Amino acid sequence: MAQPEQKTRIVLGTATPGGRFPAYGWPYAEVLNETDPTRAIEPINTKGSNENVVSLDAGKLGAWELDLAAMVLLTSVRFKVNAGLAPDVDLSYPDFLASIHPDDRHRIVSSVQQAIDTRSDFEIEARIVALEGETRWLEIRGRASYDDD
Repeated sequence: MAQPEQKTRIVLGTATPGGRFPAYGWPYAEVLNETDPTRAIEPINTKGSNENVVSLDAGKLGAWELDLAAMVLLTSVRFKVNAGLAPDVDLSYPDFLASIHPDDRHRIVSSVQQAIDTRSDFEIEARIVALEGETRWLEIRGRASYDDD
């Protein structure tokens, strides 16, 4: 009788500025799980730990979290740098929306709202207008997480 193929289980802790939002862990795990059948990568919610900050920085990936109840945006410094914004400024959700190119703003707002309403992922490319007026393209991905209440 053939033995079932054993998989190496890897637990991936995700880190975002305020925790509770594994935006990068799940897409990363999905790609690796599809390409390597010998591994079972499982992202976990680390409630704001710094376990992956080094990896996010090495990949030049910015992290963000939007508190849906208060509509408060938390971002990493790298997120702000990628968007051409001042790294030391507090970035509110309205400020972030204002930095999106006017022709792309409605698509971002609609995509975020649809993801919230359907509890689904979203992925969108949009132009950001940096502080110096430079236009940059960002790929923005998100997955909503919900508390039990």
